[in-house]
Amino acid sequence: LSIRRQRQMCIRDSPALRQWFKSPMGRTILNEEQPLICQAVHETSVAHYNLLKLSVIPEGCPLETEDFRRQYHLGSPAQYGFSQVLDAICDFQQLPIANESQDVVVLHHLLEFVENPHWVLREIERVIVPHGKVVVCGINPYSLLALRGLLGRVKRSAMWQNHRLSIHRVSDWLSLLGFEVNDVSY
Repeated sequence: LSIRRQRQMCIRDSPALRQWFKSPMGRTILNEEQPLICQAVHETSVAHYNLLKLSVIPEGCPLETEDFRRQYHLGSPAQYGFSQVLDAICDFQQLPIANESQDVVVLHHLLEFVENPHWVLREIERVIVPHGKVVVCGINPYSLLALRGLLGRVKRSAMWQNHRLSIHRVSDWLSLLGFEVNDVSY
């Protein structure tokens, strides 16, 4: 029972995170990353059939595109109440998606806030087609924003109670799963 409960509670303090991303700083970050995410998704040689969006803030995932035949936006039980944004509620560590069925997967501020980010990446590796594309969006732990967040960590702000995942760590995890990092944008 305790293992199941721990796995279901995979997003840390979701309402407080949504509030932070509604702040002026959070909105600025979402606005700045939108063109980078769109560019990364559209610069792909894979077929544009299925797009899977996973985000800690479903209403803030800034990707709306007509290029894909099917788009899915999944959320966790902690995000219940976003039925107008989410297509399904699920556990990010057990996606209700068929093996090798997604052409592009967008992980929007997700790896930083789940209990086990490497489990989520394993699940992404299961659902993505061969030669598919994964777009990972997160806060650079060596940026000025993250350094400012160290004060928030002391104050126990929900935004800064996260995994400080460097690009090198995420790249290592991805390479262990057979992915190759093609581009990094800041």
